[in-house]
Amino acid sequence: MKFETHLNQFGCHIIFLHGLMKTGTSWNVSEFGLNLGIEEFFRKISSTTLVSFELSDYNSKSTEISNQIYSYLIETDQKMKRLIIVGHSVGGLYAMKLAELYPKLVNGLILIDIPIKSSIYLDYLKTKFNQETDLIIKNITQSQLNNFDDLPDGQSLYQNYKLTISVHLNILTGHSLDQMNDQLTYFKSEFDKFEYFRKLTNKNIKSEIKIYPNGSHMIHYSYPKSIIKAIQLIL
Repeated sequence: MKFETHLNQFGCHIIFLHGLMKTGTSWNVSEFGLNLGIEEFFRKISSTTLVSFELSDYNSKSTEISNQIYSYLIETDQKMKRLIIVGHSVGGLYAMKLAELYPKLVNGLILIDIPIKSSIYLDYLKTKFNQETDLIIKNITQSQLNNFDDLPDGQSLYQNYKLTISVHLNILTGHSLDQMNDQLTYFKSEFDKFEYFRKLTNKNIKSEIKIYPNGSHMIHYSYPKSIIKAIQLIL
């Protein structure tokens, strides 16, 4: 695991956790309507950290990864009083776990098109493992299966009323059953994901859910201003 941190005098710290097979630099893609990347945008008003996961990190449980991140932050930023975590895809699961383990530190979560701990996601991982031909992805999928029980379910997060949670989901719609065929489970997973977060959001008045129908898994690439606005509202 590698860290790139930019400190300033403010007590707020924003940490960015990328998705599978990406790096910390994926948060600073700037060709989608921004002069600066998302993380670069906040450097002047908050301390920031970009986390880059290495392949070996995916063999660890989410608890171990969260503890490593926490230890780094506490040691690096001794002025930190508030923490906002922005997580995409699998990085969002690590963000949730970090917030579960350290509820007094984390004030805000931005979760971007993340999977949920469910039987459907478990079945998806099993199918992906059986069908995957890329050995790197296959090994990562096996690690996710091995560590599935340690993934966060998010239930405790919505009982923490000081925590603001902003969920951004790409939901695929407008497909008839005959068009979906063997992808039916995937679309059902999308719908279940929306229902899951909708029910949790109803439990916490400081939470929101935003849908991007038939968009891209890389929501922060296609709609960077929307993610920036969500972070600003928590700041």
